[in-house]
Amino acid sequence: MGTNANRRAGTPATLTLRLDHLRGDAVIVHASGRLDRATALRLRQLLDDQLAAAPRAIVLDLTSVSVVEPDGVETLDYVARRAGEADIGLGLVTVDGAVIRALATAGVDALFDVYPSTEAARRALT
Repeated sequence: MGTNANRRAGTPATLTLRLDHLRGDAVIVHASGRLDRATALRLRQLLDDQLAAAPRAIVLDLTSVSVVEPDGVETLDYVARRAGEADIGLGLVTVDGAVIRALATAGVDALFDVYPSTEAARRALT
């Protein structure tokens, strides 16, 4: 029992990020894993880089994100505000009510256009 508990406690949080560049100056960022204190900075840095390149739209696919903690919500809030200031479309893809609840609890859900698929987001934003 102690070995499994220690292994879980010592396991680093993981977040896998993958980029797809689409025709029409749009980017899809696929995220999977945990969006928490340990991983939120990686996502923020990647999205900052994408925002600096000034695409027409960024689609953030969170369908494979298992956990969104307050640091992850803060990152999403920051990115949504930066995208708005730069007039870059930002679409959030999720089918998980937990992601929406985390954003709603923080009072930032209105910043996001939420789509059920990356294709729906891409069509709406490009």
